Amino acid sequence: MNYSENAVTAKVHALFAKRLTNEDYANLLSFHSNEEIFSYLRSETSYAEYLDVLPSVTLSRSRFEAVLHKSLLDRKASLCRFQKLIGDDTYRYFIKKDEIDTILYCARHLDTEIISDLFARPPVYTREQCVSGEELQKATSFDEFTAVLSGTPYKKLIDPLISSGDKYKSLAALERVLYNSLYSDVKKAICRKYKGKIQKEILSYIKFTSDMSVISSLYRLLCNYPDDKNYKTGILRPSVTTFTAKDFRNFAEAQSAEDILKAVKRSVYGKYFDKAPENIDLYIRRIIIEKSIKNIRYSQNPIVSLFSYETVMKNEITNIIHIIEGVKYGLSPEQISDIIVKGGC
Repeated sequence: MNYSENAVTAKVHALFAKRLTNEDYANLLSFHSNEEIFSYLRSETSYAEYLDVLPSVTLSRSRFEAVLHKSLLDRKASLCRFQKLIGDDTYRYFIKKDEIDTILYCARHLDTEIISDLFARPPVYTREQCVSGEELQKATSFDEFTAVLSGTPYKKLIDPLISSGDKYKSLAALERVLYNSLYSDVKKAICRKYKGKIQKEILSYIKFTSDMSVISSLYRLLCNYPDDKNYKTGILRPSVTTFTAKDFRNFAEAQSAEDILKAVKRSVYGKYFDKAPENIDLYIRRIIIEKSIKNIRYSQNPIVSLFSYETVMKNEITNIIHIIEGVKYGLSPEQISDIIVKGGC
């Protein structure tokens, strides 16, 4: 590796070392209020710099979540600035991914209270993004939602869904169309910048995370919307994938969520699905996090480490939010522990 690549790897490892430990999780699970969770994160973890300026007595759950997301955005922004500085435009993956996540978040939370802090972005993001989360969240219908996207590249992506009358019945189609665009763009960037083994390793990880999300979407679709035939039309087919044509034929023939799992077991990912998952999203999160942590610890590929770090830290924020929600609804530490994914801490 050259100096720049070594610097990327070192920066990722330094940030990764600040993640929550098993002891941190044990302590967080022992608390009985958001104030206790807030106090611990502020005094004992790397989230202190983001929470120090906030008074815990007036901190709402929504504001708490917004601050946690800001901490992740700032860490990713520091990596994006470095990538941009060394002339590697793969940093745009994180910026576009954040923009797509904002669109999907607002689509899932139409007509809810606007939390401006949730949509605050570092300058390295805002300079290249064309979608305003605050404007999107003002929408109270999908027609208003799509109107906000007019004039952006995303409107062209979702126009076929609108014309087909889908109206985002399950949001699976919207998610896949947007993520297909994301993965196609990052694949082009990677192929321009890298060659040989390095390129193959980066694309392998992207294909893996993309395919895992497809499995989850197909499974949930057939569980919750068995009459929705989007999984048969190819609209949920990923643009960057390790699945074969035969795999997609098997998916199209599936009549139930169990059939999807049977098809997955016959694919290259069969080794990950040797038993039926009780909760598909948790199961797949564990698979992805275990692979991502292994990448950070052992991969010599700085971009694979970078992408893996983003995945691990986003999962950590999800864990904290689940703990906050669990405490709010009076779940036991054991019940909350069952819905978080720690990986190797």
